Amino acid sequence: MASQINDFGFINKSITLRNAYDVFLLSKKTIAKNAFLKFNRLKNPLQCFLASCFEVFNKPESLKYISSNKTKKYMTTFNKYVNNKALKNQREKKTRLTAMKKRNMHLRFLKLFKCLFYKEYRNWLINCVRDKNWRKEKLIQLGIKKP
Repeated sequence: MASQINDFGFINKSITLRNAYDVFLLSKKTIAKNAFLKFNRLKNPLQCFLASCFEVFNKPESLKYISSNKTKKYMTTFNKYVNNKALKNQREKKTRLTAMKKRNMHLRFLKLFKCLFYKEYRNWLINCVRDKNWRKEKLIQLGIKKP
């Protein structure tokens, strides 16, 4: 389930068979859908993961899940990506790029935030802005100036 949450499994509509098999084995000892109900904020991703495990392992009784409109929609796209590898790869690439952009923006805001409170960071930023080569590089990156 960790790959569903941390590694974009839910967003990419994919599962790792190792994690799915672990859930399958655990479902033999307990009722999986009841175990997942305890997690209110993760309810939808976990139910979707359980639904995909249910489909992959040929609908065993131990992996029954709570069906909802969200899980039905998820399973429709999940089955589409399972059957079309090129479409799946395209989706994963787009997701990775989006995540990288968000991370880069976060790091930039963090640097600016530190510039407000720490003298070393302010001095670093002032030195960067004064540097002619740095300014030229940033103008090229923004597309304002040609290389």
